[in-house]
Amino acid sequence: MRVFSSKPKSYVERNPAAAGAYASLTPAQKKVLDEFSYREHKNLKTTDKKAMQRIADEYIIPKGLGRPESQIKELVRSAYQSAIRCLQEAEITTNISSRLFALDEFFNSKDVKTVWTHNTGKGSAYHNNREQVEERAFGFTIDWNVPIKEAAMTRPVYAGLNFTGHPYGAATPYGSVALVYKTDVAQRSTFINADTFDNQFEFATAEGSELEAQRSKICTFAQMGTLVANMSKNQLKALLQMTESTYVFTDYPPNYLEAHVLGGIHWDRDLTEIRVATTGQETLDKEAAVAKRSVATMKYLIADFAKKHGVPARTYSVRSVVEVLN
Repeated sequence: MRVFSSKPKSYVERNPAAAGAYASLTPAQKKVLDEFSYREHKNLKTTDKKAMQRIADEYIIPKGLGRPESQIKELVRSAYQSAIRCLQEAEITTNISSRLFALDEFFNSKDVKTVWTHNTGKGSAYHNNREQVEERAFGFTIDWNVPIKEAAMTRPVYAGLNFTGHPYGAATPYGSVALVYKTDVAQRSTFINADTFDNQFEFATAEGSELEAQRSKICTFAQMGTLVANMSKNQLKALLQMTESTYVFTDYPPNYLEAHVLGGIHWDRDLTEIRVATTGQETLDKEAAVAKRSVATMKYLIADFAKKHGVPARTYSVRSVVEVLN
């Protein structure tokens, strides 16, 4: 027991519920969680203050309830705690095109591939940028003493935090199929309020204090108040509406919060459900047309993949189940 030691606590010491997930990670992956856990703990009061001020200014006060300051503060604190609870209970999803199920390489795969474990054909400039971002955002470096395949598996799998619980998943522009993962995946993930490779963060080029400011927007499961402090106005509104059960589901979920899953995503271990969109930006019929396959064929392939991995697969029209595929 560390009583008087000044050595920073590890992520799992601050979040004992994550012990099982943490134990499955490599030393490099544990280091990522430990560092961000330390950073967010150090900034805890500042983050909480910023997040609650946003809730007050952008959500509670504009309602014009005419309440005294003491009651407003109480409402803000309650809303903040509810928001964090909503984020921590949210599922992690990956959106993909249904066309992938027609490819043997995907259909027979055992896990989610990344740019480091799969040949994307996108060239050196693309991969160099990914390397720069992951090195500067997370601290990953290339160690030539570690086999390439082993090193590749340490990198994060990018997914979305589906905080509204939308059946279409968190990142619908990437495809009509939402792969839903088990709840413990969140315990071995870090999070940020938008796409890590978005220019707003400039991880590949930022220096000094600016880089540190951007890295401070990354958080672990244990301190999701960081997301509340930095998410967009539309995301914050949707999140708080979710806590009040007033969020209105449409064909288009709000912009996604990004999850960086450490330890990989393995179908048999981590997949819990497959959901397919029939309306909105990306739909099963649109993707089937591009793949030059019938919708019936695509449904069969999705159902067969789901059956192989022991999970349910369904098509949805927003929140209504259209068809049970297996």
